[in-house]
Amino acid sequence: MPTIAQFDAAMLQIGRSVPAVKRLGGGTILLSRPDQPWRIVGRTAVVYQLSQPSGGALALRCPLGEPGLLDPTLGDRYRALASDPAVAPLRRSGGPLVGGLVYFPEGLSLPASEFRSVGHPVMVMEWVKGPTLLAAVDRACEEEDVTGLAAVTEGWAVAMARLARAGFTHGDLVADNVMLRPSGGIALVDYDTCSWRDGVAARRSAAVEALPPGYAHPSGAPPPAAGRDDFPALVIYASLQALSRWPRLRQRFGDPPTTLGGGLLFSGRDFSHPEGSALVRALHELEDPVIARLLTTLLRAAGGPVAEVPPLHEVVAEVRMVSARSGLDRGRSRSAWQPERLRTRSEAWPTAPRRPELEATEILPRVDGFDRQPPAPDWRSPPSPARSQREALIDPLERQRKLTRLNSLLLAGDEAGAERFWQESGLADDREAGRELGTRIGDIQRRRRLDEARAAVEAGDAAAFVRSWNEGGLDQYHPADSLRPLLESARRRTSGAEHLRAALDVNDVAAVLRLWPEVKADPRAAAAAVRVHALITEHATSAIAGALRRGDDAALIAAVQGAETAGVAIDQTARRTVRAARERAETRRALRAAIAVDDRTVLATLALSGRLSELGPMEPAVTLTVKRALAWPHLDRALRADDDNEISATYDAELFADDKALTPQQRARVDLARHRLGWLEQVRHAIKRRDANTLRAALGKPPPGAETRLTQVERARIVRLTTTERT
Repeated sequence: MPTIAQFDAAMLQIGRSVPAVKRLGGGTILLSRPDQPWRIVGRTAVVYQLSQPSGGALALRCPLGEPGLLDPTLGDRYRALASDPAVAPLRRSGGPLVGGLVYFPEGLSLPASEFRSVGHPVMVMEWVKGPTLLAAVDRACEEEDVTGLAAVTEGWAVAMARLARAGFTHGDLVADNVMLRPSGGIALVDYDTCSWRDGVAARRSAAVEALPPGYAHPSGAPPPAAGRDDFPALVIYASLQALSRWPRLRQRFGDPPTTLGGGLLFSGRDFSHPEGSALVRALHELEDPVIARLLTTLLRAAGGPVAEVPPLHEVVAEVRMVSARSGLDRGRSRSAWQPERLRTRSEAWPTAPRRPELEATEILPRVDGFDRQPPAPDWRSPPSPARSQREALIDPLERQRKLTRLNSLLLAGDEAGAERFWQESGLADDREAGRELGTRIGDIQRRRRLDEARAAVEAGDAAAFVRSWNEGGLDQYHPADSLRPLLESARRRTSGAEHLRAALDVNDVAAVLRLWPEVKADPRAAAAAVRVHALITEHATSAIAGALRRGDDAALIAAVQGAETAGVAIDQTARRTVRAARERAETRRALRAAIAVDDRTVLATLALSGRLSELGPMEPAVTLTVKRALAWPHLDRALRADDDNEISATYDAELFADDKALTPQQRARVDLARHRLGWLEQVRHAIKRRDANTLRAALGKPPPGAETRLTQVERARIVRLTTTERT
């Protein structure tokens, strides 16, 4: 395996040892001192900076590992990443992927044995001048720059949304691999494990895909290919949200900025043992609705199957809804952020960048369907006396001025402004205005209600969805047809939140387990998440303990599976116990299957492996079947050898007494062998005693082939004995 010292030596003589530099147009390697190249050492690669004659800078990324052991698809993936039009928007200036990607399979020449050299791959890409996310956040927390941290949080959500829309998965999403551009954007580096829609997939290997504990799902199970970034993206987003509100949390939690794979806030233990986590307790004590919702979502994702981790855009939409309802965003600055406040001490950034704004359309998928005209509302209903009196007071010239202003807003496409002006100007109570523009305004109002209903669906807010549906009169609105199948479920969830609270008040575990999966996404039920989790945890812990006391493997497996499904964290002792129970259950299944088809090879393997001994005492019939399986190879070998002595020695009448234990042919051969041996023993005994009568009787009815088993000496003695007897 090449060493960093060998890479350094090569970079000090790039003309001879780095042919990639010549193909890039030349340049010089940045040095920290005359005999030492400046470099960044990561978990999987070492990176050097190449200054080009044009004034630009490139990153030379050299993977740590033998070239023959690297992913063979690495070169194809980098080349495709540099040229695939599907990811071209992500590579544009300021995008979440860096540009200038070039892959050289032998871009570096390293010394080998016998004065030879060996080529080593080099990946070239744009040099991002900003710090890593870990270093930038650490500095911002030190200076308590909540505005800058909030902007980074928004920028992270934007970048992840763009990657998700393109179907791009990074595969090694840690704060070390996230850079903050001088312009304020997010850039990801290290594409060794990336994949995208219709792109070249990386070869799956535990060595490549292992994430640091603070970013890896605690189950250790491999995530779906398209969802590899979901959990680490959620961890980073939750960390940024918490630190943008309470930056002093990093004084107690998180890793130093120089730590490889360091966490912004969370550690692996916070996910595997949340009940004993000081960070989890501290976040709960903050009593912030946004952080409470995020923490619930994060711990639920960590405690559940890795395949059920929600995508980040769903979490962001949910956080936005919670934040809007609680009014937390009103006090948060939305002005452009100054990235120079997030620079590390050794790096300076340009000033006056533009902060990216996160639009709802970048996170929430839209549902089209405005191609049909909705039915016009009935504006001809008789006005009330009070309304008629107000209309009489409206001057015709004033009405015309207001209508002109309203039409201007409509022509400009400002539907929200038009609806607001319609209400504030008094035109909503004007019959003439209603006849002229009532249908148009009604359509705008329904579209707004439809948008609110869609947003509520994305946020999982059943109550808001039902309210928007009812108040907007969307039953007769054709563009809302795509949401109609969700209405009944939302109505059930709306009432389900009330039933859940009632079940919690009386500790009805069965009702809570039945209701929670259906209503957990409802914000009204989310407030009870801690109580639900505590009750489910208590129930699951009790069920596991009871199964352990009884030694009931099936009950233990079911209890642990139920706990994992409910998001309850299982301690290591219980995990080891249930793993052993699952192994025993698998052994029982294999034993039953082998007995059913009389698979003696599998039965013998199970017995010899020691797995059957872990099951404890077995039924006598099962024990007999297993012993028969162990004895069968010896009897089978004797039958194949056609050796009477071996057959008789290996045949156990108790084990093979069952008619189905041997085929008729096998049983006939065993009987023949035993008959022959009995006959031979009788003849030899008669010869020894010189008993001519017994000998004569035996020779009169020999078994087939038995006489051929006599030796020449025995034949001669039989002849002498019978001759003497006749004489």
